[in-house]
Order: sequence, then C-alpha cells, then structure tokens
Amino acid sequence: MPDEHRRQRLWHILVPVAGGTGVAVALAVVVARAPTPTVAQASAVLVACLAGFLLVLGLPVLAGLVWAISAWPRAYRAIPRHAARVRAKQAALQRAVQTLSDRVAQVVIAPRVRWAQVRAVLTRWRLGRG
Repeated sequence: MPDEHRRQRLWHILVPVAGGTGVAVALAVVVARAPTPTVAQASAVLVACLAGFLLVLGLPVLAGLVWAISAWPRAYRAIPRHAARVRAKQAALQRAVQTLSDRVAQVVIAPRVRWAQVRAVLTRWRLGRG
C-alpha cells in the first residue's frame, strides 16, 4: 500500500507541477528570445515573471499538502487509539459545563424565587387585611 501511495503522489502531484513549471519556463524563454522587442513581448515577459513569482509563492503550500498526504496514513491509523481518550475528555468537559451552568442558573434564579415568595406573602397579607 505505501508503494502505491508513493506512485499516486508522484503521478498526481509532482509530475503535473514539474510539467507546468517546465511549460512556464519554456514559454518565458521563447518570449524573451523573440527577435523583435515589442510591447506584446514586454507584457508577455511580465506575465511570465508574475506566473513564476506566484509559482514560488505556491511551493510552500504545495509542500504542506504533500506532507499532509504523506502523513495521513499514519494519522488515520492513530485515530482509534486516541478516540477513547477524546471521548473521555469530551464527557468530562460536558459534565463540567453542566455543573457550571447549574450553578449559574441557581445564582440567577434563586433571587427571583425569593422575590416571588415575598410577593406572594405580601399579596396574601393585603388580601387578608382588606
């Protein structure tokens, strides 16, 4: 399986990038060596330079993607090992959040309950008096 993965990485990533780079360099050389200097030639050279600059900027992204593709099989094998720990930590976090929300609810609701009880007593007292 790893050999097949390496072949796929070669044919799906490295060969197209190398081919595209080769085509861009060949076009830049052909345009730069044209016999008559014109505005079209200057703009073509400028576009070729910009394309090369963007290619250089894209290489770190490409390297990161290649690394991620290479590391994925190892990460995929490690998922079952770590899934139980993640579930346990998630359950503990959920319990802590539930406890905290219960405490906050008590702090918010308790004064309202007391005020409702005081109003009920005052209402009964007024009705009994009247």
